[in-house]
Amino acid sequence: MADWNPEQYRQFAKERGQAFYDLLEMIEPAQLDRAVDLGCGPGELTTAAAAQLDVGEMIGIDNSPAMLDKAAEHVSANVRFEFGDQTSIARGLRFQPALSVAYP
Repeated sequence: MADWNPEQYRQFAKERGQAFYDLLEMIEPAQLDRAVDLGCGPGELTTAAAAQLDVGEMIGIDNSPAMLDKAAEHVSANVRFEFGDQTSIARGLRFQPALSVAYP
């Protein structure tokens, strides 16, 4: 599988981000213990979601090493990133909500 190119991905950040922000608007902010962003890309939207939703622990999951390298810039006390894909959620970890507006 070819890896994603973060710079190419960021050229369309506004368009990609709009669907994510639309999704966030549908979620009522309530201090959440854990949430996950599946297909987190370079991490900007994951960080924004953690802040907007007041998430105690936000985990961004992506299967692109290049994207995770860029996402490392956004690691904080409550935001981290892991290699994986949608099946990662099946590891027995419990999240609510699980966010994903990843594009194939």
